[in-house]
Amino acid sequence: MITTMATSPTRLTVLISGSGTNLQALIDASTSTPPTLPHTQIIRVLSDRKSAYGLTRAQQANIPSTYFPWLPYKKAYPDNPSDPTSSEARQKYDAALAEEVLKDEPEMITLSQKGGFRL
Repeated sequence: MITTMATSPTRLTVLISGSGTNLQALIDASTSTPPTLPHTQIIRVLSDRKSAYGLTRAQQANIPSTYFPWLPYKKAYPDNPSDPTSSEARQKYDAALAEEVLKDEPEMITLSQKGGFRL
């Protein structure tokens, strides 16, 4: 006799920057019948671009989403022209982004876009 154990779905956070076609593929795969990406729950979508259509896709799928802009960090911590390899803004942004992502305690994080977020 084969028994199956009920398991909670894998908690997935998705980082996007654009139209969200890859995000839509993940949404479709996790919600299709039967799901092609079973036992997965997208718990939040984050974008570094306010106008990213992927945020609309997340909203339409009732997935919490967050706009997490890069520009305020770039303005607050301008690059040091004498040391082009140092980017305090990038370090501060990356640390804040990591903190924001980890608030939801995801088990998996995917960077689902072709440009934008630089991790």
